[in-house]
Amino acid sequence: MSDKEKINYFTKRPPFINRVAEKKYLLEYFNGAPTNILFVYWPKSTWKTALITKIINLELDNSKFDINFINLRMVLMNNFQDFKNLFFPLDLMWKSKKKLKWLKLDGKVNIPLLWEFWYEWKSEDENMMKSNLFWLMEKKLRELNANWIKPVIILDEFQYLKNIIIDEKNNLLLVEELFKFFIWITKQYNLCHVVCLTSDSYYMEELYSDTKLANTSDFYLMEHLSKKDIYYWLEEKENIDKKIVKKIWDNLWWSVWEIWQVLVSYKNTWDYKFKLDDLLQVKYSLVAEWYNLLEEWLSNLDLDEKEKDKIKQKIEIFLNIIEKIVKKWEFIRWKDGLAHFELIKELVDKDLWFYNTKQLKITANSKSLEKAFKRLLKELIK
Repeated sequence: MSDKEKINYFTKRPPFINRVAEKKYLLEYFNGAPTNILFVYWPKSTWKTALITKIINLELDNSKFDINFINLRMVLMNNFQDFKNLFFPLDLMWKSKKKLKWLKLDGKVNIPLLWEFWYEWKSEDENMMKSNLFWLMEKKLRELNANWIKPVIILDEFQYLKNIIIDEKNNLLLVEELFKFFIWITKQYNLCHVVCLTSDSYYMEELYSDTKLANTSDFYLMEHLSKKDIYYWLEEKENIDKKIVKKIWDNLWWSVWEIWQVLVSYKNTWDYKFKLDDLLQVKYSLVAEWYNLLEEWLSNLDLDEKEKDKIKQKIEIFLNIIEKIVKKWEFIRWKDGLAHFELIKELVDKDLWFYNTKQLKITANSKSLEKAFKRLLKELIK
C-alpha cells in the first residue's frame, strides 16, 4: 500500500451499511401526516446522525419539505440566551436581507423555518421574546402548509436543552415549553413533523414516564448493526481476512466507531492488534477508574456511617449489574433486582452502559465495555 493510499484512508468515512428497516420507518413518518413527536434513541456508535442526514439530503424532496436540522452537540448551550442565539441568531436577519438583495430575488427565496422566524422578528425586547417565543413560528408553519410544504424540525442530541431555564423566578424550563409547542404543532394541529434524537437513554426514561409525552409521542429505538452486517462490511467492502474479522468481532461486536479505528490503523500500518488492544485498555481504564474512585471515597475518614452505607450500596448494586451483564449481556430491572436510579443515570452519562427505556434493560455500550466489566470482576477476586 502506498503512502498516498494510507493518507487517503484517514480521510474516508465508513460505508453506509444496511439500515433498510430504519430508513423505511423514518420515510413513512416523514411522508405521513404530523400526528406525534418522534423520539429516536440509540446506543452509542449506531451512526444515527448519518442515517438522518442521508434521508433528508437524498430521500426528501426539497420542494415538498422545509427541513430544519439542528445538531446541539456542536454548540455550547448553557442558558436561554444561548438557545435564542442559536435558533434565531442576531445577525441572521441582516445576512438574509443582504443575500436577497445580492440575488435580487425580492423575497422569493425559500429561507428555512427558523431563519424565517428571525427574519420577521422586529423586537429585541428580551421579555417579549420570552412570552412570544413561538407565535411567529406558528404563523410560518401555517404559511408553509397553505403552500403544500411540510415543515420538519429535527433536534439532534436535544437533551442539551433539558436544564435551560427561561424564567428563574417561576422555574420555567425551556424544554417543557418547547415540548408543549411541539405537541401543539404535531398532535393537535398537524402542522409540522418534529424529530428529537438522543443518545441519553436515561433521559428517555424520564420522557417515557411523562404521561403528557407518552400519549402524544412515539419512541423508536435504533439498534446496533447485526453480526451479518459487520461481516459484510469488513469482508465484502474492505476485503479484510476472515481471521482478522473474527478477532475484531469477538472483541468489539457491532461498535462501528471502534471497528473503524481498528480498520484505519490496519489499512495504514498493516497492524490491527495494537489499536484493538489500546481500545480495550482504554475501556477498562474508564471502568476501573470509576470503581476506584468509589473505593477511595469509601475510605474517607470524614464520612459518617450513613454516607458510607450509601456508597457501599452503590458499589454492591454496580457489581450486581455488571455480573448480570457479563453472564447474560443484560440486567433487567423488573427481573434481576432493584437498580439505583442515580447509578443508572450516572453511568449512562459516562457512556459505560445503555439503558433500554421500553424494556427496562441495562446493557454494556459495547462489547469492549463488557470485556472491561469482566476484567474488573476478575481483578476484584484476586
